[in-house]
Amino acid sequence: MVSENMHDYARAAELLASVSDETEQRPESLAALARSYYHLNRARDAQATLGKMSRFSQSGNAILLGAQIADEAADFSTEQQLLLSIAPNPGNQALIGYRIALAQFHAKQFEESLRTLHRLIEQNGGSSESYNLLAWNYQNLGQSGKAIQTLEQALAQFPSDETNYLDLIKIRIAQRSFSAALSIAKETTLSFPHSARAFELRGLVEEKTERFRDAVESYSQAWHLDRTRPDALLGLAEAQSAAALTQDSSTNFETGIKTFPRDLRFKVEAGRDGGRVRRSPCRAPFAVRPGHRSLASCRPLRIR
Repeated sequence: MVSENMHDYARAAELLASVSDETEQRPESLAALARSYYHLNRARDAQATLGKMSRFSQSGNAILLGAQIADEAADFSTEQQLLLSIAPNPGNQALIGYRIALAQFHAKQFEESLRTLHRLIEQNGGSSESYNLLAWNYQNLGQSGKAIQTLEQALAQFPSDETNYLDLIKIRIAQRSFSAALSIAKETTLSFPHSARAFELRGLVEEKTERFRDAVESYSQAWHLDRTRPDALLGLAEAQSAAALTQDSSTNFETGIKTFPRDLRFKVEAGRDGGRVRRSPCRAPFAVRPGHRSLASCRPLRIR
């Protein structure tokens, strides 16, 4: 599977198919072959390969691996078929139910995903992930009130899960309820003082409410906490520009260009008015996974 790991999918498919008897005995090899076929736009061959995973139906992990390959290729129908083929037992019921709901969500089958989640929560009790996905189904169906209510319920039950706080901020931003978003963002940074993502979102809300100096502090903390996040540095440079901190802004745009040479946003923003730019109202440090509906007015949101 070295060729597949090196992204030489044609060579990987050739090698794995040439030893089909051995490949079919190992779920990892079948998964590698299916992934290679998907990358070669041979979806039918990939589906046929994943179909051979059924012999491992007693091994939930093997089928889950195959389902993950299908998910990566946005082949959500095959993913659901694989998940439904897993032999149920009390130990995997909750996980399989959640993965089916997630596949339905990715396929934009929001009503079906809701039904799966409600059944799952009724039978097994709700996990933080289940309530989070439930909220995003409501949001994608235009039921923001229920989405917020569900996330607030998740916060009460699972206060240590940062994701629910972040997603509640995102939904409030999408609603343009900036005052509520800022309140949640402040609470989140207090609860998770070492989270770069939390400070990024707080900085974004502060930008949108024209609290530019506050945004500079929030983005500075996000960049201090995690120097691998280009959005933290871009947000900092834009907030500094909006706060008339021109020299600092120019310096950070240049740092961004050097640190993240493939991220063209730094060059674009630095080039506006010689680096003396106002904040871009459409920039947001999050985006949805493939298949999710855009929630914000400018750019979409991501839950995972």
